[in-house]
Amino acid sequence: MTVFLQLVVFRHKEVTVYPDESKKPPLGEGLNRPAEVTLERVWHVDRTTKEEIRDPIKLIDLGWRDRLEKVTARMGATFKDYRPTTGSWVFRVEHFSKYGLPDDEDEENAAVVPKGKKPDLSHDVSAHNLDISIEEQRVQSRVQRAKVLQMRALNGEDMGDHEQVE
Repeated sequence: MTVFLQLVVFRHKEVTVYPDESKKPPLGEGLNRPAEVTLERVWHVDRTTKEEIRDPIKLIDLGWRDRLEKVTARMGATFKDYRPTTGSWVFRVEHFSKYGLPDDEDEENAAVVPKGKKPDLSHDVSAHNLDISIEEQRVQSRVQRAKVLQMRALNGEDMGDHEQVE
């Protein structure tokens, strides 16, 4: 267990594997290989109150998932999922370094980019792709909203102002 703690460091919204670069093995050896990472409790922080926004509907309305998708791409990782009810951010990496959301996640373009790796900006290439991406985000937001509302209804929770889905 002690060796693991020296190799893997979890911080809020961040994971670092091989914090001591001199002990990092070549790609494909040890823990330095492709992996799926899940960081828990990754919620948006309100700029004014400095409090975490945990309401899944508000997170969807704020486009938090979309922001995490952009951050993931800039890290050179592959976005897999964001579960707003638990704040679980899931992404795939090809090798290990430092990945996550910096403390100041309100920065629009903030991302922890692994050392020696250039950020992937290919998702910003064309207006056509941007239009398609925006429409996909709208559809995904509606799907997420419907899932959250369905879960709340099944659990018998009060729907309040969120009863109607776009």
